[in-house]
Amino acid sequence: MSFATAAIEPRVRRLVADRLGVSPQDLIPEASLADELAVDSLDLLEIAIALEAELGITVAEHALADVRSYGDLVSLVASLVEETRRPDPGLAPAVLACVVPADGDPRRGAVQRALLLTPYAAETVAEDAVRAGPGARLEITLRGRVVGGTVARVRALFARLVERGVPVRVEPEPVAHLAGSRPAA
Repeated sequence: MSFATAAIEPRVRRLVADRLGVSPQDLIPEASLADELAVDSLDLLEIAIALEAELGITVAEHALADVRSYGDLVSLVASLVEETRRPDPGLAPAVLACVVPADGDPRRGAVQRALLLTPYAAETVAEDAVRAGPGARLEITLRGRVVGGTVARVRALFARLVERGVPVRVEPEPVAHLAGSRPAA
Protein backbone atom coordinates (compact mmCIF):
# COMPACT_ATOMS: atom_id res chain seq x y z
CA MET A 1 0.00 0.00 0.00
CA SER A 2 1.47 3.36 -1.03
CA PHE A 3 1.81 6.27 1.37
CA ALA A 4 -0.98 8.19 -0.43
CA THR A 5 -3.30 5.20 -0.21
CA ALA A 6 -2.54 4.60 3.47
CA ALA A 7 -3.14 8.27 4.26
CA ILE A 8 -6.45 8.55 2.43
CA GLU A 9 -7.98 5.10 3.07
CA PRO A 10 -9.43 5.83 6.55
CA ARG A 11 -11.36 8.82 5.21
CA VAL A 12 -12.67 6.82 2.25
CA ARG A 13 -13.58 3.94 4.60
CA ARG A 14 -15.58 6.23 6.92
CA LEU A 15 -17.42 7.91 4.07
CA VAL A 16 -18.24 4.68 2.20
CA ALA A 17 -19.35 2.90 5.38
CA ASP A 18 -21.63 5.83 6.28
CA ARG A 19 -23.10 6.05 2.76
CA LEU A 20 -23.74 2.34 2.43
CA GLY A 21 -24.73 1.69 6.03
CA VAL A 22 -22.18 -1.09 6.39
CA SER A 23 -19.57 -1.82 9.02
CA PRO A 24 -16.12 -0.39 8.28
CA GLN A 25 -14.77 -3.94 8.84
CA ASP A 26 -16.74 -5.08 5.77
CA LEU A 27 -14.65 -2.78 3.61
CA ILE A 28 -11.70 -4.95 2.71
CA PRO A 29 -9.78 -4.28 -0.50
CA GLU A 30 -11.12 -7.42 -2.21
CA ALA A 31 -14.78 -6.68 -1.36
CA SER A 32 -16.80 -6.52 -4.57
CA LEU A 33 -18.86 -3.35 -4.62
CA ALA A 34 -21.65 -4.90 -6.68
CA ASP A 35 -21.72 -8.46 -5.30
CA GLU A 36 -20.76 -8.12 -1.63
CA LEU A 37 -21.81 -4.52 -0.88
CA ALA A 38 -24.81 -4.25 -3.25
CA VAL A 39 -23.55 -1.00 -4.81
CA ASP A 40 -25.22 -0.03 -8.08
CA SER A 41 -24.02 2.65 -10.51
CA LEU A 42 -26.12 5.36 -8.85
CA ASP A 43 -24.72 4.47 -5.40
CA LEU A 44 -21.20 4.62 -6.80
CA LEU A 45 -21.86 8.01 -8.38
CA GLU A 46 -23.24 9.35 -5.08
CA ILE A 47 -20.15 8.04 -3.26
CA ALA A 48 -17.93 9.72 -5.86
CA ILE A 49 -19.74 13.04 -5.39
CA ALA A 50 -19.36 12.78 -1.62
CA LEU A 51 -15.64 11.97 -2.00
CA GLU A 52 -15.23 14.97 -4.31
CA ALA A 53 -16.76 17.26 -1.69
CA GLU A 54 -14.80 15.69 1.18
CA LEU A 55 -11.39 15.57 -0.50
CA GLY A 56 -11.45 18.36 -3.06
CA ILE A 57 -10.96 16.07 -6.04
CA THR A 58 -12.80 15.52 -9.31
CA VAL A 59 -13.82 11.96 -10.14
CA ALA A 60 -14.51 11.50 -13.84
CA GLU A 61 -17.53 9.32 -14.50
CA HIS A 62 -15.58 7.19 -16.99
CA ALA A 63 -12.99 6.41 -14.27
CA LEU A 64 -15.74 4.84 -12.16
CA ALA A 65 -16.43 2.29 -14.92
CA ASP A 66 -13.24 0.42 -13.94
CA VAL A 67 -14.01 0.37 -10.20
CA ARG A 68 -15.08 -3.13 -9.20
CA SER A 69 -13.89 -3.49 -5.60
CA TYR A 70 -13.45 -1.33 -2.55
CA GLY A 71 -9.69 -1.54 -3.14
CA ASP A 72 -10.16 -0.20 -6.70
CA LEU A 73 -12.12 2.74 -5.30
CA VAL A 74 -9.44 3.55 -2.71
CA SER A 75 -6.69 3.32 -5.37
CA LEU A 76 -8.59 5.64 -7.71
CA VAL A 77 -9.26 8.19 -4.96
CA ALA A 78 -5.64 8.07 -3.71
CA SER A 79 -4.32 8.69 -7.23
CA LEU A 80 -6.71 11.63 -7.70
CA VAL A 81 -5.69 13.15 -4.37
CA GLU A 82 -2.03 12.73 -5.31
CA GLU A 83 -2.64 14.45 -8.67
CA THR A 84 -4.24 17.46 -6.99
CA ARG A 85 -1.26 17.84 -4.65
CA ARG A 86 1.34 17.64 -7.41
CA PRO A 87 2.02 21.08 -8.86
CA ASP A 88 1.59 21.26 -12.62
CA PRO A 89 4.20 23.62 -14.06
CA GLY A 90 1.84 24.33 -16.96
CA LEU A 91 -0.83 25.52 -14.53
CA ALA A 92 1.50 27.39 -12.17
CA PRO A 93 4.22 28.96 -14.29
CA ALA A 94 7.37 30.40 -12.74
CA VAL A 95 7.26 34.18 -12.98
CA LEU A 96 9.03 37.33 -11.93
CA ALA A 97 6.34 39.82 -10.88
CA CYS A 98 7.25 43.47 -10.48
CA VAL A 99 4.86 46.15 -9.24
CA VAL A 100 6.22 49.45 -10.51
CA PRO A 101 5.02 52.55 -8.61
CA ALA A 102 3.44 55.56 -10.31
CA ASP A 103 6.70 57.51 -10.63
CA GLY A 104 7.97 54.78 -12.98
CA ASP A 105 11.27 54.10 -11.27
CA PRO A 106 11.26 50.34 -10.54
CA ARG A 107 14.08 50.79 -7.96
CA ARG A 108 12.00 53.15 -5.78
CA GLY A 109 9.32 51.32 -3.89
CA ALA A 110 8.92 48.51 -6.41
CA VAL A 111 7.76 45.14 -5.16
CA GLN A 112 9.38 42.18 -6.89
CA ARG A 113 8.50 38.56 -6.38
CA ALA A 114 9.88 35.43 -8.02
CA LEU A 115 7.32 32.67 -7.58
CA LEU A 116 5.17 29.93 -9.02
CA LEU A 117 1.98 31.65 -10.07
CA THR A 118 -0.57 29.64 -8.11
CA PRO A 119 -3.99 31.20 -7.49
CA TYR A 120 -2.84 32.25 -4.01
CA ALA A 121 0.36 33.81 -5.40
CA ALA A 122 -1.64 35.65 -8.08
CA GLU A 123 -3.89 37.10 -5.38
CA THR A 124 -0.84 38.25 -3.40
CA VAL A 125 0.68 39.93 -6.46
CA ALA A 126 -2.65 41.60 -7.28
CA GLU A 127 -2.87 42.93 -3.71
CA ASP A 128 0.67 44.32 -4.05
CA ALA A 129 -0.38 46.16 -7.23
CA VAL A 130 -3.50 47.62 -5.63
CA ARG A 131 -1.55 48.73 -2.54
CA ALA A 132 0.98 50.53 -4.76
CA GLY A 133 -1.73 53.07 -5.47
CA PRO A 134 -2.95 54.99 -8.52
CA GLY A 135 -0.64 54.95 -11.50
CA ALA A 136 1.19 51.76 -10.53
CA ARG A 137 1.64 49.01 -13.09
CA LEU A 138 2.31 45.28 -12.94
CA GLU A 139 5.00 43.65 -15.08
CA ILE A 140 5.06 39.86 -15.25
CA THR A 141 7.95 37.99 -16.86
CA LEU A 142 7.29 34.30 -17.51
CA ARG A 143 10.43 32.33 -16.62
CA GLY A 144 11.68 29.29 -18.52
CA ARG A 145 9.98 27.63 -21.47
CA VAL A 146 6.50 29.03 -22.05
CA VAL A 147 3.88 26.60 -23.33
CA GLY A 148 1.03 27.69 -25.59
CA GLY A 149 -1.74 29.63 -23.92
CA THR A 150 0.29 30.52 -20.82
CA VAL A 151 0.53 34.24 -21.63
CA ALA A 152 -3.24 34.47 -22.17
CA ARG A 153 -3.92 32.47 -19.00
CA VAL A 154 -1.70 34.75 -16.91
CA ARG A 155 -3.31 37.85 -18.43
CA ALA A 156 -6.71 36.43 -17.51
CA LEU A 157 -5.57 36.00 -13.89
CA PHE A 158 -5.00 39.75 -13.69
CA ALA A 159 -7.94 40.94 -15.79
CA ARG A 160 -9.63 42.49 -12.77
CA LEU A 161 -6.56 44.67 -12.19
CA VAL A 162 -6.81 46.00 -15.74
CA GLU A 163 -10.50 46.74 -15.11
CA ARG A 164 -9.42 48.76 -12.05
CA GLY A 165 -6.99 50.81 -14.13
CA VAL A 166 -3.76 48.97 -13.28
CA PRO A 167 -1.85 48.25 -16.49
CA VAL A 168 -0.56 44.67 -16.67
CA ARG A 169 2.21 43.56 -19.02
CA VAL A 170 2.87 39.83 -19.42
CA GLU A 171 5.85 38.68 -21.48
CA PRO A 172 8.02 35.60 -21.78
CA GLU A 173 11.61 35.83 -20.62
CA PRO A 174 13.92 36.88 -23.47
CA VAL A 175 15.15 33.88 -25.48
CA ALA A 176 18.82 34.93 -25.30
CA HIS A 177 18.62 34.80 -21.51
CA LEU A 178 17.14 31.31 -21.63
CA ALA A 179 19.83 30.00 -23.92
CA GLY A 180 22.54 31.27 -21.59
CA SER A 181 24.25 33.00 -24.49
CA ARG A 182 26.83 35.63 -23.84
CA PRO A 183 27.33 38.71 -25.95
CA ALA A 184 30.18 38.50 -28.41
CA ALA A 185 33.40 40.22 -27.31
